Amino acid sequence: MTDHRPHDVDASVTRARDIDRVSVMGMLDNALMDGQLDYIEHSRRVTVVGEATTMGELAWITADLQPSEPAEISDSPAGAESGWRRGRRRLVLIGAAILVAVIAATATVTTLVSDDDAPSRVAVPGDPSIAGAMFTADAIRDVVQATRERFGTTVVEGIHLYAESAELYVFDPASPVGHTHYDYSPGGEFHSPEYYSGLAVSSGDAPVDLAKIDVERVVGLIASAPTRLGVSGAKVSNNQFRVTVGGDDGGEIWMGVNGIAIDSHLVAHLDGTIKGIARCGWGC
Repeated sequence: MTDHRPHDVDASVTRARDIDRVSVMGMLDNALMDGQLDYIEHSRRVTVVGEATTMGELAWITADLQPSEPAEISDSPAGAESGWRRGRRRLVLIGAAILVAVIAATATVTTLVSDDDAPSRVAVPGDPSIAGAMFTADAIRDVVQATRERFGTTVVEGIHLYAESAELYVFDPASPVGHTHYDYSPGGEFHSPEYYSGLAVSSGDAPVDLAKIDVERVVGLIASAPTRLGVSGAKVSNNQFRVTVGGDDGGEIWMGVNGIAIDSHLVAHLDGTIKGIARCGWGC
């Protein structure tokens, strides 16, 4: 195919495409997963990527990172194209319209850090809608351990995580509906068992093992979810941001906002790899 671009154009000022920006987001995800970035720096860079307009800016954002799959960015358009090809596995689940919506999203980054600054104790940076005690690595580990101690297993029907509470669904032969769900708060105990009401945790009755959740990676995804989904505290309004772990497809994690006028969510495997992103705004 003939290249009609002027040969004297500086590659660093070549305009970036949406696919280029999302490729760089994939590289930042991998850098978070392999320990090159912490949650706060990852969230900051994802925001900057969403605002980048040139290939030079994208190259600068990742210049200090070691290359890793699925994407790699260089200053040249040819290098960007080859990086995109290496990242196709991550991008194949994301439609073109969704890519545009994800890039358009921005978020105000704030941080809450404990006295000892331990990475697992850093409250999730990002929008106020996800700045809850239950969305930290420590809280998720605690509820998994509490499940093991109370019920003798971590294999359950599923769990909903909200900012300051959780709902655990356990299989129960004595229940007329096959399960019982319990309320839980960070640092507390399971209480208020109920058979009826509540929100479904999966489309069927498949079990999920909470012990298989890669907590660090999942907390990183929660931190970046508002930016990826284009939701904010003001836009979410009275609808709660929710993280649901269920047994569908061997175990899935859904995170986002679902209400009468808004439905935006990110779906991931238990190991924190993204399956897909669906963004739907007001009136959809």
